[in-house]
Amino acid sequence: MKKKSVLTKAVRFLKSAAGGGRASREQKGTAEQLRHFEELGLDAQFFKPYRAWELSDEECLELKAALDSRAEYTKKREQDVCEHISRKFGIDAEDVRRKYRLASEYGYEEFWFLADGIFMLSDDEIKARKNIRISEAEDEWQKEKKKRFAEIRKEVSERNHWSRAKYSLEQLKARNNCGCAADEFIQFRVWNRSPEEARKLLTAEIKHKAWLLNATTYESGMKLRNKIRFSEDLGEFVNRTVFPNRGLSFEDFEAKINGLEYIVYKPEEGDKGIGMEKLRVNESAQKNREIYEHLCCLEPGIVEEFLYQHPDIAAFYPGSVNTMRVITAIKNGEASVVIAALRTGRYGNTDNWSQGGISAGINVETGLIETDGADYHGERYKEHPVSGKTFKGAVIPEWDKVARCCCEAAKQCPDTPFVGWDAAVLKDSRVVLIEGNQSFGTKAIQTPYSLDDTGLRERFEQFL
Repeated sequence: MKKKSVLTKAVRFLKSAAGGGRASREQKGTAEQLRHFEELGLDAQFFKPYRAWELSDEECLELKAALDSRAEYTKKREQDVCEHISRKFGIDAEDVRRKYRLASEYGYEEFWFLADGIFMLSDDEIKARKNIRISEAEDEWQKEKKKRFAEIRKEVSERNHWSRAKYSLEQLKARNNCGCAADEFIQFRVWNRSPEEARKLLTAEIKHKAWLLNATTYESGMKLRNKIRFSEDLGEFVNRTVFPNRGLSFEDFEAKINGLEYIVYKPEEGDKGIGMEKLRVNESAQKNREIYEHLCCLEPGIVEEFLYQHPDIAAFYPGSVNTMRVITAIKNGEASVVIAALRTGRYGNTDNWSQGGISAGINVETGLIETDGADYHGERYKEHPVSGKTFKGAVIPEWDKVARCCCEAAKQCPDTPFVGWDAAVLKDSRVVLIEGNQSFGTKAIQTPYSLDDTGLRERFEQFL
């Protein structure tokens, strides 16, 4: 009965797409295509999403094989997650599996199920947390990202003479082959690689293996994700003035900002530079009072001294603090730098890669930048488009300090074997940690290497 309902909905969609009203000859033909699609062994639910009427019989069979393979992988991944959580936290595997499916039903991404310890919540608690607020700025960024990728998909399809359905098919096949996410298919130019070349890339499914090992309770996860907790627990590595914007008297506020020219406010659990404010202080007592009252009205967050970066780093783009994303791993009690990249700003005051920044790969042994720059859309930059400074061949100042700082900080987070640190080098040669990410991304590091046909999978997997 359910299958018939899906078929009926699909036929209705086809009729409405063709203009509604009476069934024309073209509409009848489309309905016949749907029936033929099922005769090839495919479920009607995939007819509309994959625009199967644009595919040949041979391509439909390829789609069936790809969908079957994906279903098998999804089943195996669920099993791996549930068995790992069961072993690590002593929870019944079937109970974990039930909560895993409930969380998925209520809109949780798998990462949050792992990073927030959702597997330890009751069913009612899981349901109660389903509505996660997305800020207006984040929503606009998502819209812009989708728009840009739609343009790139169109360019790729035209270059390869693909229909939209063919593009979706090739993307699904690539995902099964190398584990690439939809954006990585574009960023890493997987569409233009052989299956063997694609399997050398560090993709989302490999990164998720690290995220699984990072699975932790909500409380433990806050050590890295909560900016106030991070500054308190890892203060020696934070290595700068940092304080909360709440619970502070005006007199204490003035003492904290003594000698500073600028301060920066960041929301407590903010991301991608959203909600950040730069404020000038110590112009007058009245101005300081106004800034203090303004900060008290903002949502809970941290206030920190503005960072004046090392001139060699500022030379790439002086409009933002350019950081090093350094991914560390703990293996056999030892901390190592796995991979790293320089991230520079391009628009405004953030170096965030997904907000328009540019990244370039760093040799973890020498601190030498060994790739050209790349942006979120996979475009290459030999020189920074604003400053004109060449990426490849430049050296990160104080790199030994950066690597040592990140590794020592990693040892303070034994429950999180993989961490993506954001480190900065200041003009006085101080190394400071901006934050540590349990949910670190790898695209900003793999993308510039992929432009040189270099995959980072093997380098990363040796630490798993």
